[in-house]
Amino acid sequence: MLRNTDSPHASTYALHQPTHGTTRHGRPRLNYVDYIKKLTGMKVNELLEVSQDREAWRELVVACIDLQPPD
Repeated sequence: MLRNTDSPHASTYALHQPTHGTTRHGRPRLNYVDYIKKLTGMKVNELLEVSQDREAWRELVVACIDLQPPD
């Protein structure tokens, strides 16, 4: 943030945007939907249809538990 706009370097400071934190290296982490898609091989619209039926979703979740790699 600039405090003195009369500075000859005001435009340079205005364009400077400090970065905070760090960028993770390596492969991005999977989110929940991507993980379920990977385990089941289903598309998002198919998952949405199955999620509307409680019994079908429960069966899918149980099947995914069996497919999970051990920790």
